[in-house]
Amino acid sequence: MFPFGFDWKLKNLRKKWCKLRLKVLKMEKEERKALFDMLDDVEQELRTLEEEELTRADRVRILERVETGLKEIEETLKPRKEKEFNF
Repeated sequence: MFPFGFDWKLKNLRKKWCKLRLKVLKMEKEERKALFDMLDDVEQELRTLEEEELTRADRVRILERVETGLKEIEETLKPRKEKEFNF
């Protein structure tokens, strides 16, 4: 398998989703709720990409939504890290 193409991109997005989910699981319960909702939305899109036969245009549109959702989750987690290590 070549390190490019749709399957490769999908595999990397799923791996990124799993890593973010593990980070969210380590958080306190109050903070987790909103992030889990965001992760669930992204997972539905990922499942659609993995299971359904889609046209190229649909795949690209859904991939953009997945990437945007993952970036939003990362941005939400970043300020939390900066606050923790502020002395």
